[in-house]
Amino acid sequence: MAPGILSTRPTLHEQYLSHPSKKPETRSTPAADILLRQQADIDWVPSFEKYQARASRRVKEGNLPTEVPQGFPLSVEYAMRWTPEELRPSQYIYNLSDEDVTEIDRALEHFKGLGFTKDDISRETFPLPQLQLTLDRVAQGVHGGRGIALLRGLDPRKYSFADNIILYTGVASYIGEKRGIQGHAGHILVHIKDVGDTVAPKSMRQAPYTNKAQPFHTDLGDVIAMYAIDVAATGGRSNVASAAQVYNDIATTRPDLIHVLADKNWAFDKHEEDGSFYEHPILCHDAEAERVSFCFSRRQLTGSGLAPRPKTLPPLTDAQAEALDAVHFTANKHVLSIELQRGDMTFVNNLGIFHAREAFTDDVDKSRHLVRMWIRNEKLAWKTPDNMDEIWDEIYGGKIEPVWYMDPNHTRAHVISRKDTCHA
Repeated sequence: MAPGILSTRPTLHEQYLSHPSKKPETRSTPAADILLRQQADIDWVPSFEKYQARASRRVKEGNLPTEVPQGFPLSVEYAMRWTPEELRPSQYIYNLSDEDVTEIDRALEHFKGLGFTKDDISRETFPLPQLQLTLDRVAQGVHGGRGIALLRGLDPRKYSFADNIILYTGVASYIGEKRGIQGHAGHILVHIKDVGDTVAPKSMRQAPYTNKAQPFHTDLGDVIAMYAIDVAATGGRSNVASAAQVYNDIATTRPDLIHVLADKNWAFDKHEEDGSFYEHPILCHDAEAERVSFCFSRRQLTGSGLAPRPKTLPPLTDAQAEALDAVHFTANKHVLSIELQRGDMTFVNNLGIFHAREAFTDDVDKSRHLVRMWIRNEKLAWKTPDNMDEIWDEIYGGKIEPVWYMDPNHTRAHVISRKDTCHA
């Protein structure tokens, strides 16, 4: 296995369809049963061996549904259903011309001349009369096309850090005009980087602020926008996979797991001191749009070494553990790895595309630093996942005063916090 890659072995689906079926039963679990039930053996870092053994055991036990839940499709087919072999770089990489960069520079100076604050950055205050045609196509592609877009051609070293944030926000406003709040502190920006031991020891920092690999997951919100201020000396590739392709694979070979993923009783850790949680399905089906969406943070479900799973949460069942690993290893089967360059801006449909990260190493010349925003395009946005309206309202509803945290080194309190770090 290559260094820093969690696993690239294929998904296990062992002769499942030959086993007898039984329709799933709906029942309530008494509180006493929850207390007695053991937590499934699953970790934040996926283990193929555990996944393989669990899948083999559950298939041999039988009595699993052989059809997807009523109302769910046998398969989906739209532009966001792709494999890496089918996806050409020209379908998601947009190379900015010299004229495009010049227009961005003019928009930057125009905005600075207005004397406004960063809260006022918009298509109107950051005018890109020619480039907006390309950016409109990017927005369409992120929502209704391949689900991922990369703008390449900017050099962050030409600008001050403050100017980089302005131009990044200005360009992103053409993809999604609303900027979401990332966490209770009100941050518009999150700096994804190895902040170093001077901020907090690696053993205490949450994964986004170290150089560790991260498993497949989604964030919250509609579109993830990231700007590569700098890249790693080695490693750190961004990995993405089509959620529709993952759905098709699992629905075809293990339809019982679609039942599990679509169940509304997944308990997500809120990272509060009282051990509270909220519940929503990992998988949703939008029948009107004829597409599926996923929304989950593995860390909230399994816990991690630095963010242990509270005992107050209902234990993950073997079925849930297998379904969660099936998503990861099926995504790995169809992974598209992207070697980022300085200045790359990426836009990812958070509900239609899984993302992950390889481990990386920095040196004195290169130090990986991505700036992330959660954005929303009101005209193009997908249906909000089931049971998530309240959370979406917290992100985009303007209830929390926005904070433009400009320091690339988040504070010690932030990087060691279960609650304030991003949802890996």
